[in-house]
Parts: sequence; C-alpha cells; structure tokens
Amino acid sequence: MIIGLTGHTKGFGKHVSDYLIKEGHTIVGFSRSNGYNISLHKSRLNIIDDIRSCDVFINNTYCDDGQWHLLKMAYDEYPLKHIISIGADITETDGLRFKSLYDNKTRLKNLSEKLGTEYKSWGFWKDHPVAKAYPYIITNITIEEAIEELLESVHIH
Repeated sequence: MIIGLTGHTKGFGKHVSDYLIKEGHTIVGFSRSNGYNISLHKSRLNIIDDIRSCDVFINNTYCDDGQWHLLKMAYDEYPLKHIISIGADITETDGLRFKSLYDNKTRLKNLSEKLGTEYKSWGFWKDHPVAKAYPYIITNITIEEAIEELLESVHIH
C-alpha cells in the first residue's frame, strides 16, 4: 500500500513511517526536512499533487492552521481516497495554556467531522509539554498501540 504521511521524520509520524516501511508499505513522506512546510500554501499544493498516487493520506503534522487547510484541500482534491487527520486531546481541555494548538486542533476535529473523514486522537505522551500542563490527558496507551489503532482504521497490516 502507498501511504502519504506528513511529519514522517519526527515524533509520532516517524514511528508510523518506520513501522509501515518495516511492514513492506511505501511511504510518501512530507516534512520540512524534505522541502514541505504545511504552513505554506505552495507546499500544501505540492503535497496534494503528490498524494494522488497514494491509497491513504495521514494528515499528521501540526503547524498552526496549516493542518486544517491541508485537510480541506485534500478533501476537495482527493475525494475518493482515505484521509486520516491526527488530532490532539487538548480539545478536551480549557485550551488556555496552549490556545493556538487548542484552537487549531478543535477546528481540525470539527472539519473532519463535517467532511466525514477520520480523526484520530489520543492523549499526550508524558514527556510532551502539553501533558505537563494538563496531566489528566496523558495517554494510557503506548505509541505502538496508537499506531495499531491507526492502522486498523485503514485496514493496513
């Protein structure tokens, strides 16, 4: 299977990418390190062009409103494929300490629901700055369990 993935070189996206490659899938990765910056409209257009060959697109990277805009563009230009956006459980907080993250992830969650695309969200791993501010949203699952849940939603194994 060919999977488009933003943020494939760090954090959760890196874990997902490494796992999928090990399982024999092809990753089409989009990160600032290989010239894609989802905060820039031109980069989002390039991503849309490049995901046309993908079976699944995982919209993982957060960059202010870039992730929301990328979902909207992907939905409009890539309607027959599977799109998954990775959210954050900060949407379950008051959002006061991380207002931009809260606002943008809430907007992403609402757009995903409106468009009928998938939205996956877990708590934060304990070393994440948000988890330090909101310890009640620390996840009880491992990164590996989150990856398995993500992959089950698109039947990738």
